[in-house]
Amino acid sequence: MEKNGTIWPLMNKLLLFAVVTTGLMVVLSLTLGPGHIIALAFGLVPLLLCGAFFLMKKTLRLFLFLYAVIFVIMGITRYVTFPLPVGILVDILIGLCFFSFLLHSLSPNKQHKPVVPPIFFLTLIWLGYCILEIANPHSSIGNWATTVRGIAFYLVLFPLLVFFFCNKVQQMRVFLILWGALILFAGFKAFIQKTIGFDSAEWVWLNTSGARTHILYSGIRYFSFFTDAANFGCHMGLGVVVFSILGIYEKSVKLKYFYFAVVFVATYGMMISGTRAAMGVPFAGLACFICIIKQWRWIMAGLLLFVAAFVLFNFTSIGNSNASMRRMRTAFQFEKDASYNLRVENQKRMRQFMNNYPFGIGIGSAKHSDGNAVMSGMATDSSFVLVWVETGAVGAFIYVSILLVILGYGMYCVLFKLKDPLIRGVTCALTSGYAGMLVAGYGNEVFHQFPTGPTLYICMAFIMLSPQFDKELMYERKS
Repeated sequence: MEKNGTIWPLMNKLLLFAVVTTGLMVVLSLTLGPGHIIALAFGLVPLLLCGAFFLMKKTLRLFLFLYAVIFVIMGITRYVTFPLPVGILVDILIGLCFFSFLLHSLSPNKQHKPVVPPIFFLTLIWLGYCILEIANPHSSIGNWATTVRGIAFYLVLFPLLVFFFCNKVQQMRVFLILWGALILFAGFKAFIQKTIGFDSAEWVWLNTSGARTHILYSGIRYFSFFTDAANFGCHMGLGVVVFSILGIYEKSVKLKYFYFAVVFVATYGMMISGTRAAMGVPFAGLACFICIIKQWRWIMAGLLLFVAAFVLFNFTSIGNSNASMRRMRTAFQFEKDASYNLRVENQKRMRQFMNNYPFGIGIGSAKHSDGNAVMSGMATDSSFVLVWVETGAVGAFIYVSILLVILGYGMYCVLFKLKDPLIRGVTCALTSGYAGMLVAGYGNEVFHQFPTGPTLYICMAFIMLSPQFDKELMYERKS
């Protein structure tokens, strides 16, 4: 134990020792012959352990690493078979984050205290309801355990991670920069897919799991390293809304250019994804922005942009020579959209039996139904419909109410509570993006997928923290 009473200086020495040990093991494995793979694996253990301690030394560092992993891990699974399911690996990293917080809380040199806004406790109502769903007789414990993390626990855990590790203004700005960089990376990957082509692993996925939904008469839908094109397109739509508003409010010229570069790339990615529901994100986000901005020049500019975009897509045929443009235009012509009509028909069929299931058919049952199940042959195709089917009208009411209360809270903070222009701008951006995603959540099942779901929950946490951020900057200016 060092004189300052922390374990971290000791970890620095252990990290150096691990690097040297690993180097020696690699050399030995290459010279001793047949057992080199096992030797190499054992040699990497101390380096991996000390790498974990290196991340844990700074709480924000570990949180950012977790988010970066979540952002790319689903794409990595096309190339690598992990020994554990992806959800379990992410849960291990989340557990490591909370273990790191515990270590820092025991240290006399605490980095900072967690801040938990009162509105967060609403999410515990939803978590409690979903835990009680384990008693639903129409589902199984296995299905419940497989699905409940994404539908309930992450809605609580990711905001908690923000409250513990990312509750300062500068930390939030660092996260936004990382998020923007990852969107650029995702857009670049989609650009490579479109211009150079898919690699062998992507072709395998595209011709098997993704064939029905991604190879269409109008062309291929591009998905970058996301789970699918819908997830990719909606996430890019979220990026368009958030970073365009951030760019308006940002004072740093370099960051302003960076944010608008993210907007450009995200718009490109959204268009080539061929995801019609993604179009709802910028439209709903822009509408929310117009409602809460309270600056006439931006209200007028937003209205003009909104009307111009609506007229372009709904009343003209400009750009129809482009396959992506043609597909996006069908988002404004519901009656001609076979996919939309099929979803409406499925929802009519669901209503026929959902009256008998006020608490749902059980968490996990919609995705793991057998041939005799009520959901056989039907897809939910929507985050809200999934929640309704699996948790019933009662669960859907609780879930939607909580999401709308958080949206209303963000709008209230921007309109009446926040004083600092930077925090008002960031909160306006996140609230508008969040509003857009609520619309996309009806059109596609994106709330419970990596990385869009956790990103949305992190945005919710920053909205909840906005009054605290405002006080922090106001206090700094006074002092």
